[in-house]
Amino acid sequence: MNKVILISYYFPPFMGVGGMRSEGFYKYLPEFGWEPYIVTAFQNKETNEQYKNIYRFYDVNKEDGLCFRRDSGIDWLKMLKRRLPLILKKQRFDAVYISGGPFLHFSIGSWVKKKYKLPVVLDFRDPFANNPNFPKRKIRDFVARKLEKSWTSNSDAVIVVNKYNVDMIERDSNTPVFVIENGFNDDVIAKVKQRQSVGAPKKFYTIVYAGKFMSARNPLSFIQAISILIRENIGLRFVHIGPQYEPLEQYVKQHDLEGYVDILGTKSYEDTLKLICDSDCGLLISNQHPFESTTKIYDYIGCHKPIFAIGIAEQGGIADVLKRYGPYLTAENTVDDIVEKLRYLVEKSFTIKKPPNVNQFGRRESARSLAQVLNAIKEN
Repeated sequence: MNKVILISYYFPPFMGVGGMRSEGFYKYLPEFGWEPYIVTAFQNKETNEQYKNIYRFYDVNKEDGLCFRRDSGIDWLKMLKRRLPLILKKQRFDAVYISGGPFLHFSIGSWVKKKYKLPVVLDFRDPFANNPNFPKRKIRDFVARKLEKSWTSNSDAVIVVNKYNVDMIERDSNTPVFVIENGFNDDVIAKVKQRQSVGAPKKFYTIVYAGKFMSARNPLSFIQAISILIRENIGLRFVHIGPQYEPLEQYVKQHDLEGYVDILGTKSYEDTLKLICDSDCGLLISNQHPFESTTKIYDYIGCHKPIFAIGIAEQGGIADVLKRYGPYLTAENTVDDIVEKLRYLVEKSFTIKKPPNVNQFGRRESARSLAQVLNAIKEN
């Protein structure tokens, strides 16, 4: 079996997107002829390590870089250069995969390629140099573009999460770019569904949001719409699973919505999926950038939930996934339009009667795609 090193700053027990994507590759690549070895900066505080072939090079210093104060990869790069040779001398590998962000450890790719003659693939889970969500700074942006082009020019392939990211990557025209989507964990979804029981008829139509709120994904128009409908005695309930978002909590308290809005905090992935499966509909709030992609959409799909999408770009990564999936409803990010669409959701009891085949949206298929990329760069 071929062997690949997966270099990912994030990995479980970290349960964010970066860790989950890399874990999916780790879990399913062996089904497609690749044995993965993980190198991560994320510490496991448990006494028993559940993953084999894993090296945890802890990022203990986290020094700030001159231009990239929020990118932890700049310090982790130093540790990788010290400790990665110990692995490469012990074992023969056929390829190296590097996940970002953070991104500044991508520089290890050209070093590995030159010194150990190994093909390298870079996975941009988000844009780096041309990310419109990053503050604009002339020096930082200039350096970032130079760095990114250097990284990609010295790699054998680049991966992005949707086609709208392709032209955002600084690269030479001869560097191939492949699209590999995120996805849901096939095995955990199956486990949760197997344990799911049919309960009594629900009093409320429940909408769930699994993830982080921020200024670009502000839920206040949505929660104002919820408040209006509750005053009309429309049976509606909202569940938020994720980090605390103070503006939401303040609004709920000020408007006496505690009986209709459940703010549950961060949960394990399995518990999150269970809560999604117990709900009627999954919520998305977008900042309208076409390149935007979000992992929660795949978890909603894996649980066979219709999706209520607010503020998405008509042509973009999220819209493309929704169109392939099927059962969804969109709204502009205005209170009036959200109220109108929510009223429709509740009155029609918008749910999925016959679950569609969603295997294409699972992490197993993402791992199959990565294996194909690894096969291609190994042969070249």
